[in-house]
Amino acid sequence: MGVDIFEALGIVKRVVITNEDGDILKIDATTNENHSAQAQLTEFPIEDGESVSDYVIKKGRRLSITGIISDDPIELVSGVSRVADMVANSGRPSKTAFDILMTAYEERQLLSIVTSLDEYSDMIMTNFTCPRDTSTAHALRFTAEFKQALFASTETVEIPDDATKDKATSVKDKGKKGATETKAGTQSKINGQKSSILYDTLG
Repeated sequence: MGVDIFEALGIVKRVVITNEDGDILKIDATTNENHSAQAQLTEFPIEDGESVSDYVIKKGRRLSITGIISDDPIELVSGVSRVADMVANSGRPSKTAFDILMTAYEERQLLSIVTSLDEYSDMIMTNFTCPRDTSTAHALRFTAEFKQALFASTETVEIPDDATKDKATSVKDKGKKGATETKAGTQSKINGQKSSILYDTLG
């Protein structure tokens, strides 16, 4: 029975990232995965009989990966011939992987990510860090952070003509009533002024 060298070294492996173009990027090994899920509870009191879930707002899940891609990979990229051409043209799988990740960032692509714990969809890369030194001359060592995009659906509802007509009539009647009351109030004010002038004159 063979020995898995990555498992022996305590390295989490086999993260797979797929972009909108169908390119499949297989990470040689990931040294760290950070999975995060958050929800926000509203400040309003929960009434008796109400569903608690109505007062909870789910936020997009977050994922952070620290990975290594070598120029002598066990299995790096596969899926479409265009990726194979990119590797052939660059001559360095690490450079090809860097280009794929940077394109995902620049074009704000939605990504699908499979990790050792879970599968994610609609992920956007929000941060990418790639230190370079003599020890990484023939490999890509990077940390990438992703956040899940949440989508809301809309629904069109038809309003009956009768309901619209009744509402319009109510607003119209209210406007007439207000105008009548204003006119009556103005007339009373004028009469009051006349009485005051007459009183001053006859004094």
